[in-house]
This record gives sequence, structure tokens and C-alpha cells, in this order.
Amino acid sequence: MKNYYGQFIAVLVFLLLSATIALGASVTITPASGKEFTVMGNNMDGVSGIDLLINYDSSALSSPTVSPGNFSSGALFAANPNFTTNTIKIGIINGNGLSGSGPLATITFAKGSGSLSIASENLIDGIGAAVAVNESSSTPGIPFSQPETASTSQTSSTATTETTPSTNLSTSLGTVSMPSGDEPQHPKQAEPAPTEPAPPSADNAAATETEPPPEEQPVIHSPKVPVKQEEAKFTTYTSVLDRFRSYTGEKSPAILMSLFKKDVAPSIHQEPLVALSDGIMKIKVHVALSSSDDKSPNFALNGANLVSLKRGEAQGSWLIEALPHANTLKAGLTILDGSEVTEFPFTVAPPIKDVATNEAGFAAFLQKPADLNKDGKFDYIDEFIYTANYVAQIEITEHVDKKKKTK
Repeated sequence: MKNYYGQFIAVLVFLLLSATIALGASVTITPASGKEFTVMGNNMDGVSGIDLLINYDSSALSSPTVSPGNFSSGALFAANPNFTTNTIKIGIINGNGLSGSGPLATITFAKGSGSLSIASENLIDGIGAAVAVNESSSTPGIPFSQPETASTSQTSSTATTETTPSTNLSTSLGTVSMPSGDEPQHPKQAEPAPTEPAPPSADNAAATETEPPPEEQPVIHSPKVPVKQEEAKFTTYTSVLDRFRSYTGEKSPAILMSLFKKDVAPSIHQEPLVALSDGIMKIKVHVALSSSDDKSPNFALNGANLVSLKRGEAQGSWLIEALPHANTLKAGLTILDGSEVTEFPFTVAPPIKDVATNEAGFAAFLQKPADLNKDGKFDYIDEFIYTANYVAQIEITEHVDKKKKTK
């Protein structure tokens, strides 16, 4: 398992406050110098979640680092500068919603000079709905923990009435508490009506004239104690496709198939082992969470559509059924459980024709490789696609044989 500090994803944010949906929101990148770039959020009124993928030329720029901008102050900020060899991923969640424009993040490279481009930008509002983005080619994730109601929480007294934004983000499955970054509001107590002092009597008139007035005591103001922002823990699991990318040893049908057999995550499992993204085959994902509270998690799908979501019998267990997008190589599930964010990649591959029915035919493919994804070269992606189809074919055959035996 690789531990990345800062993975986003496409995490859901739901507010109790009503929010104005940003119209014409956009994200731009401006160079501050040859090695430093500012990621700007424009017209972000009502935006509560941001998921960015940023490309750069790894032959011209190297060793990127990402820091939050002033506009991200008080938000849950996550960044993975090494999402891929030439891609940076940034995720921002603001429980109160953004307003206006400002710098979201600063990207700094240790060496080189060049330019950056936005590969995809996914914005959502306070109810988890996608926000229209100017000049965007992004495909939003699929949120499916939708809020039941939107309301405001008010505290009042006979003297004043103050409205306090709630940071308990309600969903149909539970509640996620997000830091507000503001000092808690307290209602002002009504002060009793002033009473006029009684006139001095003759007995104490002299004492009243001779006694000096009491010294005015200084008012001591307690310093404001900032609300501690909850720290997020990010876990991203290595996909089978990434195993193929990093594998440099001997290649045979048995070795390549073995890359599929090891579990991707200890507490999250996919059925079937390999799914072909033919627009028909569905995935069942079994999730076992270790959270001890009664709050339900939030889920988001990327590269797939939700079919069903069910709570399991055991505590913390869930069953998600999803349909991967047609011909996709990458899809996955993002889980927000309290302050823990987990990214689980699905094992999916586009279907191909003429897959061998035995290892001899598989070995022949390795001797005469083909460009299966039509990118003009043969590499680990083609090996992954062929092996995935071969493994899926075996699983389908075994499943059919098992059905015949039970009849």
C-alpha cells in the first residue's frame, strides 16, 4: 500500500445552510515565476467541493510541491503532487461554501520551467450537485449520499437573535462533521432593566459626600481560542494497473495473472476479480469500515455509475454495486468516513476480441504484442488489458460451469 499525503477525490459535501450555486465558476492557472504557479478559483460563490487534475511536462519540470492558497483557508485541503508521473491532484472541501475569487493553491517545482494545464475540474455545491464550469471538459464523479433537507440553525434570546452556520453536514446516510474555522457563536443574554437609585437619607448623606467613588476595575478580555481544524487521514491503494506499470521482471502468463490475485485492500473487496467495461458487467464492492461511532460514511464513484447501495449485517459493512463507464481503464470508489478519506481503485479493462483460451495462446500474444488501446505503442497498458480479458474469461467460464453443476 502506498501512503500519499493528499489524495482527493471526489468526496461529497452536504450543508445545512442554503447556498447560492455558482454560475460560470472556473479554475485557472497563472505563472508566478518559471517554477511557481498559482491555481485561481474564479466566481466560486456556493462551491463546496473542488476536485482538480493538473498536467505538466515531466521532461521540463520536476519535483512538484503543493501548498494551500489563502482562498482555501479553513477548508479541508488535500493534494498529491505525484498522482502520476505528470499529474497533480488537488481536492478542497469547504463546509461553509466558498464566496468570490481567490488563490486556491500554489504549485512549486524544484527544477525546470514550463507550463501547466487543467486535465479535469469537478465542482459541487452544498447539496452535492455538479456546478457548471466554464471551459471545462471534466466528467464529474457520481455522488450518492444526497441530503434529505436543508435548514439553518438559529440561537435566540429576548435581546438579540443570531444565526449560526451549522457545520454538521447532514446526509441521508448520516452526518459528517466538518470544521468551520470560526469561533462558536453564543447568544447574548437579556440584561435586566436598569433601576433608579434611591435618594440618600439624612443619616448617610455625610458619608456619601466624604466617601470617594470606587475605582473603576479594568475589563480583561479573554483571548480568542481558535477552533482546531480536524486533520484528515488519506489512504490510497495501489491499483492492479499500477502494479503492471511498476513491474519490470520476467513476463509470462502465470506471472502476469498473479498480479491480479493479491488483494488491493485488506477491508475492501471487488467482485468479480476483474470487470470488463463493456457497459453491461457490474461490480459489487464489499466495504468493511472500522469507525466506532454511529455516523454513516459518504461515498463517491469515479468512472462508474451507482446501481445500488446497501448496509451490511455486520457493523461498518456496506455493499456498493456499480456499473463502470464503457471502455474505461480507470474507475474507483472514494470513501469519507469521519476524518478518514480512502480511495479504492476498481480493476476494470475494456473488452477485446480474440482472447486466447489457454496459456499457450497467451504466451504467443506476449511474443507478438499488439497495441490494444490504440495509443501508437505497446506497453504495460496493453499487457494489462490482455491479461484482464484473459482472467475475466476464465472467471466467466468457471461461473457458467458452476451454474450447470447446480442444475
